[in-house]
Amino acid sequence: MSWLHTANPKEIEKVIRHQQVSIQQQWNTSVPTQHIRMCNASNASAHVYQNRVSASNPVQFRLSDARSWILLGTFEYDHAVQADSIRDVLPYVYMEIEYVLDHFKPNEDAFTQRH
Repeated sequence: MSWLHTANPKEIEKVIRHQQVSIQQQWNTSVPTQHIRMCNASNASAHVYQNRVSASNPVQFRLSDARSWILLGTFEYDHAVQADSIRDVLPYVYMEIEYVLDHFKPNEDAFTQRH
């Protein structure tokens, strides 16, 4: 997981573009991916990307308010797994991501203080 808190929305846009390019490069642009978008009452959103073929990181996601914070994550295995072999656990992964989206409250003070 990676976290960024910033006062500059352009930095968030840059991280989002970088993640999208990274996913395309890691998974090969010719391979279809599934993209799921979820939103919460605070207008924060989750984007979940699932690779439909073999990959060691078959699910990647980001949570963000698109203005000041972004949380990136991936589910990693030590070897490539087939999409079919993890199909039964994916609904639970999505439920966990949705739970985090609904309950995540960034503590801005913790990320703006310099030590």
